[in-house]
Amino acid sequence: MNNSTCFWETLPCECKMGKIMDVSTKHITRNDDALLKKDCDARPSVAIVFRKDDVGYFVHVPHDDIEEYEREFRDVGYSEEFIELIRIARAEGAMLLCISADSGTSGKLSSFDW
Repeated sequence: MNNSTCFWETLPCECKMGKIMDVSTKHITRNDDALLKKDCDARPSVAIVFRKDDVGYFVHVPHDDIEEYEREFRDVGYSEEFIELIRIARAEGAMLLCISADSGTSGKLSSFDW
């Protein structure tokens, strides 16, 4: 795991805390949702995914072997919009991407009604 100060902040208790990018499920496709559900239960899987109750997911944002991860995401069928969310989260130093029905939407990202 990367301990770069870009990704981690040291708290007064000397524990480390990482950044999370929070986006609405409206910014992924129905197929992305199905793949994320599948990856929650599959090991090994392309994406490291954990369920967020019944409203979304926490997705690990890879910071190493980026091209390999993006190729694998494409190969299993994740959309370019999902891959772009991973890119944005990585560029901003997030370690996790929270995709949730409870999260707000952004006018700067593609949206899907499903």
